[in-house]
Amino acid sequence: MAGSAMILPECRGCGTASKRADSLVVNPHKWLGVSFDCSIYFVRDPQFLVRVMSTNPSYLQTAADGR
Repeated sequence: MAGSAMILPECRGCGTASKRADSLVVNPHKWLGVSFDCSIYFVRDPQFLVRVMSTNPSYLQTAADGR
């Protein structure tokens, strides 16, 4: 829940370690009053995320994939 707190000036010190991170997930629905589940996912290299998440392993393929 510290991700939402980092927007406050007095809590910005919580984010010093995040400067070295490759990704950061913040859940606004916990502290920011968002009425439904919501997650924000920040990534340093978005192309890496696209490459990883766009894999198509054989066990997920079906006959409909060719159409």
